Amino acid sequence: MKINHILLVLTILASTFFSCDDGDKTYFDPSASQTGQLDSLTATNYVLDAAKEKEIVETFRWSLFDFGYQAVPKYILQMDIAGNEFANAVDLGNTTNRSLDITYKAMNNAIMDLYEKYNIEHNTTKLFDFRLKITVSTNPNNHSVLYSNIRTANLTPYNGEANYPKVTVIGGYSGWDWSASQSLFDFNKDQNYQGWIYFNGKAADGFKLAIPKIGNTGQPEWDDAANWGLSDGQNVQAEADVINLISSGNSGNIGNIYSNNYYFFKFDLSNSALTKVQSIQTLGIVGDAANGWDEKPDNDIPFRFDTDKQTFVVTTTLKNGEIKFRADNKWGGIEYGGTNGKLEQGGANIKIEAGKYKITLNLNDPDNMTYKLESVKTEN
Repeated sequence: MKINHILLVLTILASTFFSCDDGDKTYFDPSASQTGQLDSLTATNYVLDAAKEKEIVETFRWSLFDFGYQAVPKYILQMDIAGNEFANAVDLGNTTNRSLDITYKAMNNAIMDLYEKYNIEHNTTKLFDFRLKITVSTNPNNHSVLYSNIRTANLTPYNGEANYPKVTVIGGYSGWDWSASQSLFDFNKDQNYQGWIYFNGKAADGFKLAIPKIGNTGQPEWDDAANWGLSDGQNVQAEADVINLISSGNSGNIGNIYSNNYYFFKFDLSNSALTKVQSIQTLGIVGDAANGWDEKPDNDIPFRFDTDKQTFVVTTTLKNGEIKFRADNKWGGIEYGGTNGKLEQGGANIKIEAGKYKITLNLNDPDNMTYKLESVKTEN
């Protein structure tokens, strides 16, 4: 009888900590137990700034969640457009701590992702909901997911690209640093990734493909289940068109195979095949508005590569005339022209009025290659 009495008391106590909904989803009920809360935000309106991409826009904080038993909670910060009940929730980050720093870039990327899902124009101010999704590693009642209270704020994003799924290309060229690495992007959401990578001649130093996991500190870490390299003893030809990779923490680096500065790669997640589509040493501006149309060394005005945005960029002074963009100072390879900001292989010459310009090319999505001409004021 004493044992039965104890079990009854435990059952009643357990029922006060959780309210169940839809199988294993358990929603936090602050009226039924002593629990933490997502703190109020420091502002109600945020105007995001591209110039502050790496700075912290908000530090989200919360008080301790008491689950009534020993647990190691993982806190996942989510956001969605207000009123949609987190139907398309985007995860901003996760941690086992009780605060999480979110940068301007991370916040803006999440908004771009949501605007794409809801078909909303960029630069639109919207009200957003934030909440914590809490998972626990020890739970005697078999309830594994809780949700916190909701906080709201108006957010105005800056113009940016949608936050496409990506595979990181990490290696010697980036010092094996996640933050300095570049990525391949899944533009069609079909597990096919592609993009230009600037190795600066260091591809031979070795690299791997990876989708990092977010560790307890909120920083990316290696995940053996999403870590692609060469199998033991695999021999690959120099400048191979296709390499079949394996996903394993013990896979080898892809080294001593590629030697050019720039590579356009495709990666098919379904079969772990890495395909070299194009490779070049330089990309430049050619035309009578630049240094002429001649095919000769050092004729073209070279682009540099913005490794953060993965775009080709140059600021230069041009004359009245026309330009195109080509690789390696020669015709017969990559040569882009276009109209109205859209590029295509072999496209039309682009007309230029004399002046100083910042020119940006985004070539990562072959179905949507773009150029931007921005006039730059010159000092008197």
